[in-house]
Amino acid sequence: MRREELLERYAAGERDFSGIGLDDVEVSGIDLSGINLNGASINQFFADGANLSGANLSDVCLYQAGFEDAVLIGTNFSAADLGSCNFRRANLEGANLEGAILEGAILEGANLERANLEGAIFESTWMPDGSLRSN
Repeated sequence: MRREELLERYAAGERDFSGIGLDDVEVSGIDLSGINLNGASINQFFADGANLSGANLSDVCLYQAGFEDAVLIGTNFSAADLGSCNFRRANLEGANLEGAILEGAILEGANLERANLEGAIFESTWMPDGSLRSN
């Protein structure tokens, strides 16, 4: 899906975007609060791939979304359902994960430096090195 189409449909009141592909879509800095991206693919496979830095994704459903290698610097995920998401090697530096549900998420190699993790739920979250690096 193209950025323009996503924004037009969101502005028109649509909130259910379950399973869509946002690979290589630039959505940094936009407000998509309350959107349902359940099972969406938001992977960054190329240098100009998906970038959600600074986006407002508070109170969204992103269950099982793919964020592998994504750039999520300063993204607001407060109160978001991020259960079973793949954040393998994602850059979540300075992200707001306050009250987020990360149950069953994969955080292998993810950068969580300076991320707000207050009240986040990490039950059954996969972190092979056992650390969060959230200075």
